[in-house]
Amino acid sequence: MDQKPLRIFNVNEILAGLPLADLSRGVEQEDDADAFPMQAAFGSGGLFIGGFVGLAPWENHPDTDELLYAVEGEVEITILTDAGAQTEMLRQGCVCIVPKGLWHRQHAHAPVRLMTISGPSLSSRGDDPRPVDSPQPVAPA
Repeated sequence: MDQKPLRIFNVNEILAGLPLADLSRGVEQEDDADAFPMQAAFGSGGLFIGGFVGLAPWENHPDTDELLYAVEGEVEITILTDAGAQTEMLRQGCVCIVPKGLWHRQHAHAPVRLMTISGPSLSSRGDDPRPVDSPQPVAPA
């Protein structure tokens, strides 16, 4: 199958056909993977479009930044830095970039629909996923 070199994505059409992941139920991330599928490869990662409600697990992209665009709704983004936690609200129509190597998570108090571009990631459901003795990200146990 030949892939066209130029692809156009209609984010709203894609979102209309996807379920909403309900992370407030405490399910594992893999259980709701169909709600946030990769639409295309992008660098070492991909372009993802989907939506959810609830608290996502911590994640870390050791080799790439992550771009988050709020298509509908809003989501609270928390990143962990050496200076402590920083939390900001990403509102509809806004974009943020999470720097590579920083643990971060998202909390959607109401349904949110996002487009993200990111690379391979680590994840953790711990209270603070950072290792005690090293500032470098490590794979969760």
